[in-house]
Amino acid sequence: MRDTAQVLEVNQNGSVLVIPFITNACISCTNSGCGKRGSPFTAANPNGLPLAPGMTVRISAKKRYQALQAVTALCVPLVCAAAGWFVSAKLAVFAGMRVHEWVHALGVLAGIFIPSVIIALISRFRKPVHGEISEIVY
Repeated sequence: MRDTAQVLEVNQNGSVLVIPFITNACISCTNSGCGKRGSPFTAANPNGLPLAPGMTVRISAKKRYQALQAVTALCVPLVCAAAGWFVSAKLAVFAGMRVHEWVHALGVLAGIFIPSVIIALISRFRKPVHGEISEIVY
């Protein structure tokens, strides 16, 4: 992730309050001042760049958080789906049922759906880790 933002406030502890420019619809636009502004958030300044209010900076996401998000969002439901295949057969035998294909299919669907809902709920209520300032644009 790499976004452009404007510095609103520089704090003494190294954190910077910025407001992002939303330029998704500006790809073919020739008016450079038409980008909307998002909600202000706090970004880190790990490089100690000399910042002042009004400057435009580039915000980038930390690589380890991007990797953690990818593993959590993609790999966890896939692993749980595979586990659902085996657990569903064990639960069917425990319940005294014969193991049919629909039992395996139901286990795979539950293995995908349940962790996905849990991940969605956690990401909705957990405060996200914001990016860091990587460079000064102007």
